[in-house]
Amino acid sequence: MTQIKVKELKGTPVFQSPTDLHLTNKKQFREWNVHSSPENRILMLQRKPVGGILAVVQHWDSVASTLGPVVIRLLAAPATATLGEPTPSMAAGLILSDVWDSDIVASVLGDLPLVESCPLMVGTAGLSRDMGDISMAHILKITAPVFIPDDHAVSAQVTQGVITVNRALFLPELAHMPVSQCWPVEGLTMQDILDSIQMLTASSKTVVCAPFITLLSEEASVFQAWLDAVKTKPSDFNVLARHR
Repeated sequence: MTQIKVKELKGTPVFQSPTDLHLTNKKQFREWNVHSSPENRILMLQRKPVGGILAVVQHWDSVASTLGPVVIRLLAAPATATLGEPTPSMAAGLILSDVWDSDIVASVLGDLPLVESCPLMVGTAGLSRDMGDISMAHILKITAPVFIPDDHAVSAQVTQGVITVNRALFLPELAHMPVSQCWPVEGLTMQDILDSIQMLTASSKTVVCAPFITLLSEEASVFQAWLDAVKTKPSDFNVLARHR
């Protein structure tokens, strides 16, 4: 089955006019970022054409041998384990300690609880036009994926006082987001995000990220509410991603 056929089965035409693309991105973003249960949101990742996740992560500082400050990062092409349907009496997923050695579980999960989860992998870099070696090992190397062992890290909600926001925002695959872009949390504004993306593409003959810039502008209230909550307490949003 071709990639185009798979995407058609998910309900999103691959090629759209600018007007249709604008409407599609807006509709999908609004539908996918309402407040719903973590189980429903993880099913969105499995069944909808979600192309990216805006999330809070920390990177390992190999020089200092410690985790660096939290940053907001665009994570691409989420791939989730399809591990059954959730029911009232049983969560979907698996317990990693049932399939991994205990030493590996301790290294990867740290203090995370050993509960049912649908792990996922996301890319932190884009593919080059010059693919060279097309082996799986090479593709994994150039896309620099990270492993998120706990699906609730991106599918749950965070409540601060009377405000509840999603822990991460799901983005349409046709939004043309600048994969690998990240921003420090402290002092960050929506204008900083927009300016950095526009600067990144300033030398291009066409504004590749135009659909994403439009989405940021039109859905500014959702992005702003999420950013404000993240800045209030970043640790509530850290997805605890692990490099493969």
